[in-house]
Amino acid sequence: MRITRRQLRRIIKEEKQKLMREASTIGDYYAQKDKDRRAVGDQVTAAYRVLKTLAKGTEIYRDQLAVIDALEEARLEAGYTGD
Repeated sequence: MRITRRQLRRIIKEEKQKLMREASTIGDYYAQKDKDRRAVGDQVTAAYRVLKTLAKGTEIYRDQLAVIDALEEARLEAGYTGD
């Protein structure tokens, strides 16, 4: 079975469109990952700022350390490795 030039052009055009859609999907995925990493990093920074204002050894201080531990876990899940 032979393929005409018109059919070949149509196939190439469809494949190109498919590749472009996939590329934009991948780009969106990584853009969202970067956004998530930045958000978690900002939260960790804010948590450490709050920790510095608290008196060491108090219950609130220990609670804040627990919050930071949870945020560090979220940072690892988001793929954030730090600066």
